[in-house]
Amino acid sequence: MSSAEPEAARQSDAGIELGELDELPWDQLAGAAPTPAVSASIRKACTEELTPTRRMSTARRVALSLVSSLGAGLAIVLALGHNAVGPLALRTALLGAGAWALVMCGVLVLGFARPPGRRASARLRTALAFGLPTLFFLYLALTSQDSLPLLEYTAGHSGRALECGALSLAAGGFSSTGVLLAWRHTDPLTPTLSGALAGLVGGLSAALGVGLACPTTDSWHLVLSHGVMVVACVVAGALVGRKLLAP
Repeated sequence: MSSAEPEAARQSDAGIELGELDELPWDQLAGAAPTPAVSASIRKACTEELTPTRRMSTARRVALSLVSSLGAGLAIVLALGHNAVGPLALRTALLGAGAWALVMCGVLVLGFARPPGRRASARLRTALAFGLPTLFFLYLALTSQDSLPLLEYTAGHSGRALECGALSLAAGGFSSTGVLLAWRHTDPLTPTLSGALAGLVGGLSAALGVGLACPTTDSWHLVLSHGVMVVACVVAGALVGRKLLAP
């Protein structure tokens, strides 16, 4: 028997089976629901190896984000104290910190409080991720009063700027990590953008805490030690969020 004969036999059997399938009353079966016994068997087969888990509520995630972000700024103030000279300087620092704390809460609500697909538009969240750091730089520029030449500043004040910048970066990283962990595996659509917003929240909280502990009016110090760190946290949050926030 040639090799073509078994192949022809298989095709003939397949044609018979397809013909039998065509004879089934598909128009009646299309709207028919499976019997309870079949449904129970399917459910058992699909859930046999699954284990129940408890999902964290949105309110709890927001609360954890606020604790990790505002807590980082508060920890800096408690550890180093505030160094504002005079009641006017202290009142100005507190008003600025309070205003930016409200901005951070708004970022959490717009960026995370609703489920993916129902959050604020990607365009609005992108504007927040890039626009708020720019506004923060403008805020620092408005609050600064002294501006030394850059060469003179780096020669005589770079040590303090590096120390303050390192503290800001460490606090911002800690705070951003807390926000990212609170929302891990929750954004299948825009994890990079959500990570940038988490970094923004963490960076702002650290900058505000350092701003109370180090209320300098030097423009270079404010920009390099307090402001650049916010941008660094946004970029780092975007890179980490791409992996951590995606399911």
